[in-house]
Amino acid sequence: MDIHILNDDCLLYIFSFLSPKDLINCAEVCQRWRDLSLISKVIIKELKMLDMLTRRDGSTSDLEDILKILSRIDAVFVTSLDLSFCFLHEADLSKVIAMVPAIKSLKLDYMPYSLSIDHIFKVLMEHNCKVTALSIRSPGIHKTGKDLAEEPTVT
Repeated sequence: MDIHILNDDCLLYIFSFLSPKDLINCAEVCQRWRDLSLISKVIIKELKMLDMLTRRDGSTSDLEDILKILSRIDAVFVTSLDLSFCFLHEADLSKVIAMVPAIKSLKLDYMPYSLSIDHIFKVLMEHNCKVTALSIRSPGIHKTGKDLAEEPTVT
């Protein structure tokens, strides 16, 4: 049986079970599948970026790969974004958040590069994000100089 004999509704139904990464790969098969994946990408509301990144050498930022992934799907429908373990600099975070305006849940757990809590909140406010769930557990997150100055030192 040739998969191309299936009608669009059948393929869209099949696509609805695929992960975002697999859906992006399907878009590369042929023009018809690309068009259908563009229709079905509306279903991508939750995105765990670590599962989609292929280059994991840790020597450079993952910004380019993340922006490419977000541009291949319709990121305006993404409401949950997990950037845990991704390599992003502070300046990169704003570019990523700008592509996901409907974001409600953001995970920044265990990001290797240092991010200040102040910068994270500044970026979210600049983009008028309505985030209701934010996770930023990480040794890489650092406090501001003011916060550090107010803490007692132990000798």
